[in-house]
Amino acid sequence: MAVYRRGPNRNGEYTYYAEWRLQKRLGFDGRKVRLAYGSKDNAEIELAKRKEALRDGTYRLKYDEQGRLRGYSSALFRDVAEELFEQRAEDRSWTATTIKKNRFPLRLLTDHFGNRRLTEISRLDVERFRRKQRKRVDGPTVNRYVALLSGLIQVAVVTGEIFANPVHGVGRYEENEHAWSYIQPDLAERLIEACAPRLRPIVLCGIYTGLRATPIRELKWEQVDLRNGLIWVPITKSKRPLEIPIDPILATTLRALKKRATCDYVFIKEDGSRYKDWRRAFARAKKDSGIPSGFRFHDLRHTFGTWLTDAEVHPYAIQDLMGHRSNLMTRRYAHVTARHKRAAMERLPRVGDPRKVREFAPTDAPTQSQNENEAENTGRRN
Repeated sequence: MAVYRRGPNRNGEYTYYAEWRLQKRLGFDGRKVRLAYGSKDNAEIELAKRKEALRDGTYRLKYDEQGRLRGYSSALFRDVAEELFEQRAEDRSWTATTIKKNRFPLRLLTDHFGNRRLTEISRLDVERFRRKQRKRVDGPTVNRYVALLSGLIQVAVVTGEIFANPVHGVGRYEENEHAWSYIQPDLAERLIEACAPRLRPIVLCGIYTGLRATPIRELKWEQVDLRNGLIWVPITKSKRPLEIPIDPILATTLRALKKRATCDYVFIKEDGSRYKDWRRAFARAKKDSGIPSGFRFHDLRHTFGTWLTDAEVHPYAIQDLMGHRSNLMTRRYAHVTARHKRAAMERLPRVGDPRKVREFAPTDAPTQSQNENEAENTGRRN
């Protein structure tokens, strides 16, 4: 790929050409394409556009056989964003909670890319959006926005609206694998004591099952087998069923709730309705127990995983109990604690103890440096 000139012609003017090859490894026939332009700058700009189109896979959509710009025009992003969103939700079997959570990022994407056609969205546009959002939210949140954009555009790729996804190849911000909190048993005891009577069983369930807030809110008595000591969750975030043994403390609490149950749901409010949110009650319990405000209800799940690790439970058992698809997620949640690190250091062989090392008297044998000095002095005398 290059820009070169020919001429001068009869008027003393030069003609600049942009030349590029349609490489076979990209699915073309390997021939060269050449177009003439009036100036060197124009030739370089047009060549750069075609090089980018070849990289991101949109060349066939944008240019014809001679390399000239097509008159093709795709739909505006704002006109098809909702349709792409609904199709993505259907393809991925999103729950109602996931759909609701992604509504706000969808509005951000529509505001930013709304007036652009799908074929006009480039990697540079996505990168600009990424950097703009990073100024107002943290990196992992921006990654979620970009992932949603990639998913929406991928729907358009599958349906043939565009040829390639411009989000592919765009960088992501670093994800902090240990950006969560967990509490030790003594602090968990204080938290439970500070909870309101209706909240206390919910917190115990979070600690002793590791379930997320939504499965706990939607837990029904038909999923609780007190006789065999099992909780059955038919569908989880990982799209897999989950079976969790009931801890004895939690079992005692659930039996007490069962005696005064008035509906199908396990955890209900005083008026008999199902819980939708307990943030205020949980925030009050945190404050009364002295737990930092940054601790979330979801961190009870992290506490569950960490306690299992402290108890030296096999990683595959932790993976199964927490419903992870792979042990990579298990390693993120059930991280090594300071106690395990200290225990590992204590297993090292004991060497170099100052109380046991003997002091050896220097020998009369010459050292290597003394031998070298003696040889050098001998050479000078000779």
